Amino acid sequence: MGGHMIPLVEVPPFVHQYTQHYQDLFSPEQFEHFKRYLSGLFVSDNKTIQGINGLFVVQVRNQSSLNRFLTEYEWSSTAINARRLQLLRQDPATCPKKHAVLIIDDTHNEKYGQHFPLLGKWFIPSADRYGLSHNVVTIHDADRRVDYPLELRWHAQMDIEQTVRGMEEHRSTYRPAGLARKKRTARSGNIWATSSSECGGSTQTGRFPIRVSWIWPVS
Repeated sequence: MGGHMIPLVEVPPFVHQYTQHYQDLFSPEQFEHFKRYLSGLFVSDNKTIQGINGLFVVQVRNQSSLNRFLTEYEWSSTAINARRLQLLRQDPATCPKKHAVLIIDDTHNEKYGQHFPLLGKWFIPSADRYGLSHNVVTIHDADRRVDYPLELRWHAQMDIEQTVRGMEEHRSTYRPAGLARKKRTARSGNIWATSSSECGGSTQTGRFPIRVSWIWPVS
């Protein structure tokens, strides 16, 4: 199509069908934003707020409305993800299998500028260098047929010097290898994974923390 997006005159029928499972989690106005946002994620190559909002040529709305839905409106991303996982567990094609594995994957989204929340200087393996980026860590359930995310977290970078000062103030004698060295960065945090042993959604499910920590030398 020469890179040009096909405009939308309405929310696609398959989005209407899928989002009905989430309608009780939103107010009527929020639910309309939710459907338009998912339509853009499915259809648009440009998945920014401006790109998604610009897809619709009928019932055109200011993009600030969609932005407020994502940043200011009160709705629970935890409840939405729990509903998504419930739907996946109830489908025999996507429910967790005994031979499935959990995969931890981190993705770097490089930024140019330092005025972003949770921005850190990370080692980016794909580029074989350090750079300023957001580091999003995702845990996936994967088997021979399907692969889908269970949870994701942004990693915040640990301030090594502040950590060492705090340990000294509390007269801590514990010193992990390399922690007190200058010019080092570290990241750590919990990822919560949701697990279910069998299909159908009727079996007992649980959430368990996976602790992940790295300390990288900064060049």
